[in-house]
Amino acid sequence: MAEPSGQPKGPKKSLFQKFGITEPAPEPTASQLPRTTPVVQAPSATPSVYTAPVVDATLLGKLREAAFSKPSAYKQLLEAAETMRSVIGDDESKLFRAAAAILTKQGVTVHAIQQAFDIHLGLLEEERKRFQSTVDQSVMGEIASLKKRRDDLASQADGKRKEAVRLQAEAAELDNQRSALEADVAGRESKAQSVQGNFTAAYEAAVNELATARQRVTQTLGGA
Repeated sequence: MAEPSGQPKGPKKSLFQKFGITEPAPEPTASQLPRTTPVVQAPSATPSVYTAPVVDATLLGKLREAAFSKPSAYKQLLEAAETMRSVIGDDESKLFRAAAAILTKQGVTVHAIQQAFDIHLGLLEEERKRFQSTVDQSVMGEIASLKKRRDDLASQADGKRKEAVRLQAEAAELDNQRSALEADVAGRESKAQSVQGNFTAAYEAAVNELATARQRVTQTLGGA
């Protein structure tokens, strides 16, 4: 079918956009982002708050590529419709009918086109299983390891707290023993000082008695 002359062509669209599969807006570049002053926050032990999932444009694009990585009747329909866009225009219904008519002549039935979606969904399911396997083996394994480490640290901390309580009790008992010994030492020192004082007093009294007796004897008997 010949292309009408003089018909203006609009901007070229992607294969997905042309048939109702809208691609998300591209991520803004660094120059397009609003300038803000960076704020440095201190690490917090508070658990992170759950945030709702968002559609990542890059990931969505990769999933689309995976979904259409194998040939199918639906993919043939899109490609055939694209070849006639310059003639028919952007009317999706007309494009699909015209493309289906061509494919029917080539032996591709409408039923085959409808069944082709199972192929693409199956490819997406394979990607989901592959992704889940990766998450289970790496991410979840790492999380499990971190949780075990967290529990080990909690157990060690609890053990240290119990040990601290035990050591504190032992220290208190040692303090009690020290206090008892201090009291015993003070009592013994006081008693020793008393005994020493009594002995000294008695000794001095005895010396004085002998000195007095000597003086009396000397005065009475005279020198030898």
